Amino acid sequence: MNPLKSALTRLLYAGSEELELDSEKRPVIVMNVLALLAAISVLGIGLYLYSLCGSRLLLISVCTESVLLMGIIVLNKMKKHFLANIATLVIHVFFAIFFSGLLGRAMPAELVTAFLLTFIIGASFLVYKQKMVRMICIFTAIALFIIITANNHWGLVKPIPMSLQTEATVRVTCWIGMLVLMMFVTWLIIQKNDQFILENKQLLRQVEQANIAKSIYLRETSHELRTPLGVVFSISQILQASVEEIKDPETAKAVNYLYAASLQGTQIINNVLDLSKLEAGKTDMPVYEPVILKQFVESCIFPHQYVARIREIEIEVDFQEQLPEAIVVEKVALTKIINNLCSNAVKFAGKKSVIQVQVYTQDRNLFFSVTNEGVISARRMQQLFRSFEAQRGVNSTGLGLVITKHLVEGLNGRISVKCAKGNTEFTFFIPLQISKAVVTDKGMGGAQRTALPLAGYKILLIDDNYISLQVLKLPLVSRGATILTAENGREGINLILTEKPDLVITDSVMPGIDGTALLRYLRGIAAYKDLPVIVVTGDTLEIDNEGLLINKIGTLLESGATDCLVKPYDFNDLEDLLLRHLPAREIPEVS
Repeated sequence: MNPLKSALTRLLYAGSEELELDSEKRPVIVMNVLALLAAISVLGIGLYLYSLCGSRLLLISVCTESVLLMGIIVLNKMKKHFLANIATLVIHVFFAIFFSGLLGRAMPAELVTAFLLTFIIGASFLVYKQKMVRMICIFTAIALFIIITANNHWGLVKPIPMSLQTEATVRVTCWIGMLVLMMFVTWLIIQKNDQFILENKQLLRQVEQANIAKSIYLRETSHELRTPLGVVFSISQILQASVEEIKDPETAKAVNYLYAASLQGTQIINNVLDLSKLEAGKTDMPVYEPVILKQFVESCIFPHQYVARIREIEIEVDFQEQLPEAIVVEKVALTKIINNLCSNAVKFAGKKSVIQVQVYTQDRNLFFSVTNEGVISARRMQQLFRSFEAQRGVNSTGLGLVITKHLVEGLNGRISVKCAKGNTEFTFFIPLQISKAVVTDKGMGGAQRTALPLAGYKILLIDDNYISLQVLKLPLVSRGATILTAENGREGINLILTEKPDLVITDSVMPGIDGTALLRYLRGIAAYKDLPVIVVTGDTLEIDNEGLLINKIGTLLESGATDCLVKPYDFNDLEDLLLRHLPAREIPEVS
C-alpha cells in the first residue's frame, strides 16, 4: 500500500480497530475525518490569511487550533472516545468565539451561523447518540451565537487591523472554506442516511425471512400433526356416532371425552394454520352461499355441547322471533367465528354455569353474542386480540380471538367485548343478507343430521397412509358406497382407468405421483376431464420456486381439483362435498 495512503488510513481509523460493532466504529471514524479535515482547513486558510495581514496572533491561534484538532485523533487512538467528544465541542466553541472577534467584520454573523449549523449541530447528530449530549450541543450553539453577536455589537474583543481589500479577501476565503466543510458534512449526513435506509432494508428482509421461517415451521409442524390427529378425530366421530349403542356408561362417557378432546385439538391446529395464512397474507377467497340460519347456528354449537357437558356447563341458544329463515353468508368464516367464541366461552366459563348464545337482527345487521360466567381484567382486555396472549393457567394458544377479529372484519363486521355483573360478553355483527332463494336442509349439520345414503356409488380413495385410508373407508362403507382403495398415485390412475369410479378422494402429498400430478394427468384425458376429485390436504400454504408462501388450495384448484378438504376434517364437511359433487342419480335409502 502507498505509504501516504497507509498513514492516512491509520489516522482516520485510529481508535476504531478493536471495536466490534459498525455502530460503534462509525462515530469514531466520522470524528477523526472531521478533525483531520478541520485541522487542514484551519491551517491552510490561516496561513493564507497570515500572508495577507501578517498578524502573529492569528498565526499562533491557527497553529494551536490545528494541533488541538489533531489531538482529538490521538485521544481516539488512546480509546478515550468520550474525552475526544468533549474536546471537539470545546475546541470548536472556543475558537469560533476567538476568530469571530479577531477577524471582526471579515467573519460576518451569517458565516458563523453556517458554522454553527454545520459543525456543532449537524455534525453532533452524526457523532453523538445520547439525547442529552445532542441537547447540550444545540444549547451551546445558541449560546455561542449570542456571545458572537454581542461581541460584534459591543466590540468586546478588538479585531486585528486590515484594509478593506484584505477584509473582503478574508471574507471570501472564509466563505469558501466554510462551504467546503458544509459540503463535506452534508455528504456525511447523506451517507449516514443512505446507510440507515440500507440497514433498515436489510433488517426488514431479515424480519421477513424470520417470519417466513416461522410460518414454514408452524405449517410443517401442523402438517405432521394433522395426519395422526385426523385419524384420531375420525375414529372419535365414528365412535361418537354410535355412542347410544354402547351399553357400558363409562365407555360411552370415555367416547364423549375422546370426541371432545380431539375436537379441541382440531381447533388448535386449525387456528395455528389460520394464523400462518394471515401473516403470509394468503387468506381464502370468500364464498357466499345461502344457509338456513337456525340450523346453521345449531350445527356450529352442537359439537361444543360435548366439551361443555364434561365440565357440567350448559349452552343455551336464544333466537330472536323476527329472524329470517335463510341468509346468505360466508359459511366457512362464520363457522370459524362461532366455533372460536363458543370454544373460548366453554374454556373460561365457571363449572356448572350456563353459556348464553343470542342471535338477533338490528339496523340491517345480524348480531351474535356469547356470554359466559367470569370477568376479564382491564390489562388483559387491552391485549385480548393480540397473538399468543393466552391467560396463564388455561390450556389455550391465544390465537382464537385474533383470528376471530380478522374474520369478522373480513365480513365487514365488528367485534366487541364487555364485562358486567360477573359475566363476559363477546358480541359481533355482520351485514344481514336475506336469502331469496329456497334453501333446503341438505348439508346442514347438527344433532338431528341423518347419514347421507351412498348406495350405488363407487368411490376411489387414494392415500399412502394405510391407517388414514382405512379410517376414511369406514363411514363411507357404512353409508352403502362401494369403496376402492389405492396406496399411491400410479395405482390410483390404474383403478380410475379400469373401474371408472363416480368420485375420487385423494391425498395431496404422496411419493411419486402426488395429488397435483394426478389431477394434471386426469384433466389431460377428455373422458376424465369432469370426474369429481376431492383433494385432502394437511396444508393450505406451500413454498413456491422463489421461496415465497402461496395458497396451496388455489394451486390445487387451478390444477383441476373439484374441491379440497383440510385435515383434520369433520365427516359433516365430507358429506357436504359428496352431496355437492357426486353425480345425480336415484339413491336407494340405506336401512
